[in-house]
Amino acid sequence: INKASSQTSLSFDKNAPQVYGTSIIPSCSLISGQGTATLTLNYNAISSGTTITLGVGSWNFNCSYPGNQNYTSSSNFSVFVINKSNPILDLIINPSENVLSGTQTSITTSCPSQLTCNLYRNNLLVTAPDIQTLTSGAYVYIYNTTGNQNYTSVSISKMLNISSSCINNDYDLDGWNITASCNYNNI
Repeated sequence: INKASSQTSLSFDKNAPQVYGTSIIPSCSLISGQGTATLTLNYNAISSGTTITLGVGSWNFNCSYPGNQNYTSSSNFSVFVINKSNPILDLIINPSENVLSGTQTSITTSCPSQLTCNLYRNNLLVTAPDIQTLTSGAYVYIYNTTGNQNYTSVSISKMLNISSSCINNDYDLDGWNITASCNYNNI
């Protein structure tokens, strides 16, 4: 009498590839056979049906059954790919990106804790938050990271315009009542 064929099943709650930070649930089961199948990740046993978060790379999953006196051995092998994630950086200018000379501005940032991010004003490295009362002009702020093993590099920028001119440009019909408004020019 020949042994009966066994069959294992390996499945994931999400399709590959995914990006770093995404949790997956690998599941391993024995469809036909006696006993249980074993799930391995890069040749180390893990629990089936448990949520895991992997780093960037190609991960080897195997659902295997060793067989017994009545059933043959079987396995299902799959490579699950995790790609780098695009980090979300924030660059905020307060009170506004267009202000009058003499106004204190505050440039605040946020960066994922796993990364090193840098803030530049007109190509000079500054410390965040950058709280200044700058002279009239245009100031380009660049906030970036070179990434790491799990994140891509990314760069964002904003311009702070500080204007020294405030012009009167609205008059009523009799010419006596003046409404002042300020013109924020890109300098």
